[in-house]
Amino acid sequence: MSERMRKGVRKIGERLKRRTEWPEATVAEPVYVEAQVFGQSLRRNHNEIPDILRKVVEFFDTVGLEIEGLFRISGAQSQMLAMKEAFERGEDVQLEGSDPHVCASLLKQYFRELPEPLLTYELYDCFLAAASCPDEVALPKIKTVLKMLPLGHRITVKYLARFLKDVCAHSDVNKMTPSNVAIVFAPNLLKPPGNDVLAQIDDTPYSNKLMQMFVKNYDILFEDEPDPGFKPKLVRRNSLVSSDKPQRRGSATIQALALSTDRIPAEQAEIDFKKSPSPAKRPT
Repeated sequence: MSERMRKGVRKIGERLKRRTEWPEATVAEPVYVEAQVFGQSLRRNHNEIPDILRKVVEFFDTVGLEIEGLFRISGAQSQMLAMKEAFERGEDVQLEGSDPHVCASLLKQYFRELPEPLLTYELYDCFLAAASCPDEVALPKIKTVLKMLPLGHRITVKYLARFLKDVCAHSDVNKMTPSNVAIVFAPNLLKPPGNDVLAQIDDTPYSNKLMQMFVKNYDILFEDEPDPGFKPKLVRRNSLVSSDKPQRRGSATIQALALSTDRIPAEQAEIDFKKSPSPAKRPT
């Protein structure tokens, strides 16, 4: 296990113990542009999923998931770009009658172009450190790191994971096993700070394992995660530390902790991750 991933393990425990000392996000404050979809940051405190994700999932609810090569076979580039431009113009795009492979390619492109990946740069090492542990230890750690995500990311990753679980349920026809889903989606959802390509390649076994666990253990990992329409409550700082002043809006603290009624239980904050069973050694 590399020193960087050891730091990731320590960071999980340290974050939970301090709880009020979260650093600002590692990316610049997103700028929201009307009618722009691709290349637009997820709204961190938003309680709905992106419209494009909802439309693609509803499209496949209609046409079914028994399509061989789904998400592995690329759709016609010209059709995908035309559809992308329609979303960018703010049109009410209707996917009915579209080529399923084009719609699948569109969804992959959407996540690929997010300025900050769905699982965030900030928590990259935390997710990999958790996934590098044996499954019985990794599951509770991954649940903990999921709760560190901003609300909008938590809702979106749960919705996407449920969809990918359904995709894998038809793997006898579409050939999209959890392993193949991980190969396709992990590089788009989990990226190292600075988009370090060599680090991402080196970490592939762990990012793929994380994605596979999202699918295989969906009911366990996401049972407590919020759904679209979740109504968060602001939590005053004195519920976390000795102060009667409200949390400062815009900080990573309020985005990842205070905007959720489903906060990490106090007893869980005392977990000492450094005493967990040693993760499997990374390849050198």
